[in-house]
Amino acid sequence: MRYARSAAEQLARFVFTHVTRVRLVGSLALSILVLGAATLIFAAPPAPDAHLALQAPSFVTAAYASDVAQTPTFPADIGISAYFNAPNGITINNRLRGIYRTIEDQTDDYIVGSVPIEGYGTSEDVHVYIHKDGWVLAYYRSAEPASKIVDWVGYQAGSNAVPNKLTKALATAAGGAGVGVPAQPSYYHFQYPEANRMTIAVHSANNANRTREFTMRLPSDGFDYYETSYALGCDDGGSLAINSQEVASCSGAEQRVAQTSPILRTEQEHAISVRTGFSSEPVVGAILVIYKEQ
Repeated sequence: MRYARSAAEQLARFVFTHVTRVRLVGSLALSILVLGAATLIFAAPPAPDAHLALQAPSFVTAAYASDVAQTPTFPADIGISAYFNAPNGITINNRLRGIYRTIEDQTDDYIVGSVPIEGYGTSEDVHVYIHKDGWVLAYYRSAEPASKIVDWVGYQAGSNAVPNKLTKALATAAGGAGVGVPAQPSYYHFQYPEANRMTIAVHSANNANRTREFTMRLPSDGFDYYETSYALGCDDGGSLAINSQEVASCSGAEQRVAQTSPILRTEQEHAISVRTGFSSEPVVGAILVIYKEQ
């Protein structure tokens, strides 16, 4: 007799059946400083930065004992994610359907689909998986750069926080499920299971034809790097450059760009610059690094 499997069993089978372990040889070098117990942080950051721990959900370790032949229906292309667990479980019903723009799959045990984020078009929708055992995961797909999570609409220049779209999607899901969402959800990148840290640096320019620049460096000893990506948000034109080479630009109103960055050398300073267009509308650039602190 085959019994219904828990969220832990379902998700765990997915993690170790479908996840490809990828490691970049080298990484985008940023002007960073190692302080205290080898913690990766930015030295005199030119703008707010965020340092987030990456931690596997508790169900992940169960995967090694799972029956791979009975891999459940679960997104096999999940990348960067934010998640939490509602201890009393969640009822999968029609009320939950209302939070989604598109439903990709639904059973008695779970529902998964894309959730719209206020202020963004469909290309920025966040995928949300909800299981009756209480697991709620908001994620972008593995083919998308992790820097896509940066919430340009919610970002305030000079703020001490770097908001992201995943937490907005979790709040939407929690509201639809009638459960609370923790102030600090957990994060994990399913394609980089050994990564345990994610750092985001944001810088902005808001005067016509103005360039704001800072240098970045990644140390080599004690760190393994898995992904570096960048993002650019413009209201009316702007660009992002690395070592004087333009890597992203936008010319129209309210454009957002997110890309995986070219691999740059560690232990070497690199100049990162954000430039406005011909208007005084703000331009915001971000660099995101996913890594393992040994």
